[in-house]
Amino acid sequence: MSYFSQLAQRRHSIRKYSTEEIDPDLLTDIVECALQAPTSRNSQSVRLIVVDDPETIRSLSGIREHGSAFVAGASVVIAVCADTTVTRRPLADTAIAASYLQLAATSNNLASCWCHVEDTPGAVDETAQETVHKLLDLPESYLCHCLIALGIPEDADQLEPVERTLPWEHVYVGRYSTEESEQ
Repeated sequence: MSYFSQLAQRRHSIRKYSTEEIDPDLLTDIVECALQAPTSRNSQSVRLIVVDDPETIRSLSGIREHGSAFVAGASVVIAVCADTTVTRRPLADTAIAASYLQLAATSNNLASCWCHVEDTPGAVDETAQETVHKLLDLPESYLCHCLIALGIPEDADQLEPVERTLPWEHVYVGRYSTEESEQ
């Protein structure tokens, strides 16, 4: 099995973190990996806002009515944004960067979890997007696709590979077919 296949088996959403701080060198490595992600037309539209202030992290954990509370336990939260003035594909650009970021975190034995922001209702009278813009002083042209919560896993076993049943029936060779595909 390839290194990348092993890494993919280890990467899954982990929402419980220890109180231990992330080594700054590891964080730099993770951010560098995310910055190497390809973007549409090489626009380099991705903007990463690295948040390590506990109070701001707590505020970010309340951006949604449901599904963002786990963010409060993270050591670092990275807002994955795109400058929409330089790309026509902000969601593609940010999704790729966020994936690179999470795989780099796993490679460095860190836990991570995606918290969706784009087009998500907020916990109060505004969208999650509007709340993130206010909390992080984002320019109007920035679209925040997601927050990636990072931390040392509460339990080291959380990074063990997970056997998954892969949906091979969703793979078609040559063209789509309603016939059952063969592996």
